[in-house]
Formats: sequence, C-alpha cells, structure tokens
Amino acid sequence: MSRVFASLPVNPFEADVIREPREVAYSVPGLNDSPLNHLIAEFGRLTVGELPRNPIPSPKAQLVVSPEAGYGKSHLLGRLFQALGPRATQIYLLPFQAPERAWQSILLATVQELDRPSQHDLREETQLDAFAMGVLAHIAADFMVKGGVRDHDRLKREIEHLRNHPLSFLGRDRPNRGLVDWLKALIASRSDSIKLANLLKTHRIDLQGREKAWLQVLAGYTFSEKDSVERYAALSWFRGDPLESEEAAALGLSAGDNDGAVDTTASEINAMSLRRLHGLCALSSYYRPFLFCFDQTEVYGSDKGLADALGNCISRMHANLPNHLTIVTTNATNWTTDILPNMKRADQDRFSDEIRLEGIERERSRILIAAAGLSVR
Repeated sequence: MSRVFASLPVNPFEADVIREPREVAYSVPGLNDSPLNHLIAEFGRLTVGELPRNPIPSPKAQLVVSPEAGYGKSHLLGRLFQALGPRATQIYLLPFQAPERAWQSILLATVQELDRPSQHDLREETQLDAFAMGVLAHIAADFMVKGGVRDHDRLKREIEHLRNHPLSFLGRDRPNRGLVDWLKALIASRSDSIKLANLLKTHRIDLQGREKAWLQVLAGYTFSEKDSVERYAALSWFRGDPLESEEAAALGLSAGDNDGAVDTTASEINAMSLRRLHGLCALSSYYRPFLFCFDQTEVYGSDKGLADALGNCISRMHANLPNHLTIVTTNATNWTTDILPNMKRADQDRFSDEIRLEGIERERSRILIAAAGLSVR
C-alpha cells in the first residue's frame, strides 16, 4: 500500500476485510444503494401493524452475491445496520466450525450480540435490555387492558406510555421506578405471572410451556444490576446452560424450567438451542424483529458438512423462526462451486434470488479518492 494512503485521515484501503460492520464510517454515494434499499424494504415487511403483532412468517433468506472478494459485502451490512438502527435487533454471525453443533454456535453468537453495548440509545445498555423491556412493557399494558387492574380506563395515559416509550424504564436512574417495581412484583407473583403468560397465547405466541420462565428470565436480566447473579443467570439460561440452584432461585425458576443439562448429546444441545432461538424470535412480536446476518461464508465452502449444515439452518430458520430477516453474503464462485452443490435441493429453495453487488466504476473511484483528500487528474 502506498505511504500516501496510509497517512490519510480517511484511508479507503485501511482494511481489506471489514471485521466489524458496525464500524463502517464512509460510503461512496450511490454505490450498492439498490441492494441496500431492497434489504430495507424486505425488513420493513416485518414491522407492519401496531405493536404487539401476531408472529409474522419470515421471508426467504436474502442472498447477497459479490462477483468476487472486495465488492463490499460486509460494508453493505454495516450500512444496513446503520439504516435500520433501533428498528432491528441486529445479530452478526461469523461462520460456525462444527456442523453437529451449528444451532448451538448460532445461539451462543446471538446471545453474545444481544449482550453487547447498544449503539442506538444511551438508555439501552445492551440490545437485550431493549428487547426485554420492550416485551415486558407491552405484556404489562395487555395485562392492564384485559382486566389485570381495576378501572384501567383511568390509567389510559400510563398504558399509552408503556406502549409508546418502553425504553423510558431503562437506564441507571430508573425515572419510572414505581411502575418498574409494580412490573417486577407482577412477574414475581405466581397468580399474576400465570395471567401474563396466558396473554402471550392471545397473540399466538407459543413458547412450549415455558411462557412464565421466559418472563422471569427477561425480568431478571433487565431489572438487575450489571454484575448481579440474576443477570449472569439469565444469560446462562438464554444460552441453554444448566443453572446452579442459587441461580435458578434468583430468577424464580422451577426445577423444570432449569432445562439445561450437563450430560447431553450434540443433538439434544442443538434442539435446545433452536428452542431458545424460537423463543427470542416469537417474543419479538412485542418489539423489534431480528436481523440475522451470515457473513464471510467462504468458510462453508471448505467442507461439505459445513455447507450442508448451513443450508439446513437457513431452511429451519425460514420455516420455524418468525419475525426475522436472514441475510447471507457470499462470493459468486465460492457459492456456485463449493457451497450450493453441497446443500439439499429443498434447502436451496429457502434462499431468495441473487442480490448482486456492483463494482466501483471510474466516477465513483474519483469520489472515493477525493474523499481521501487526493487530487484527481
């Protein structure tokens, strides 16, 4: 690389591979706008109607194809993250390494992404804080409207606030401490928590008998201090890890709800992981749909088992996980030669038509160079 480029304030060649799409800072105007707008529109289909929604079936996985390496696949994802902002719960997925534990790998990466600092709102310490509070606020509003409190008509303003500003309950200052304490007590109450769990079913949300557990774990995470036992235990439960007795007690979970196990097969761990992913996506009917982005997929072309596992995961996500958009980025030759031939035909059909990325032509090259502070002949 030329020394002059290395010394520039904006160096267009600083990194050949973008490792973190959220760090994308500059885009050439107009480049790959069409693919970007297409993805934004596809995601928008998941946000139609007032919250809370019934689960919305997911579209096919959006297949973003680059003619070759270096056309900006990860850069496009970064722009998409910025464009969607707080409308999406954003999950960036690097390749899994073991086909037999694919679902476990996806779940672990998802929980890690959920627990990362939020970039949208200072009140959101993590994406999971926003997700949990969004879900709990709307369920609490449902509870009020459907007879959970007397004379709910007098609480119309409070209910509207829960619906429209759920994140106002987040943050260290907890400006709405009274309502937060009421909601915590509601979930802790055996009889009231059962009523809350039953409200999920009115929106066709099936959590396979774990409705009460999900509410308790969400509350344990978002209503507890950062380094608390409750928050640590909640993350362990989301990952499908077995909890110690004191951790389960801190969340108010029964022995049956502590359903992680130490001595399990890879198949059982995968099944557990898929159930957790389904629960997260189903509950996002109450707040933000999920955006799953599979990037750097050339790795899957190195092993037939990995390619087959990727196809199976995409197919199952499309069929079983509501309220989400999956995006898969790939290089054209790698996809057609190494990955696609090793997927089952039924799994291949779960991908959209190819969304082709553009190359950077002469005029846009001039813009990029000018942005770097160089003169152009």
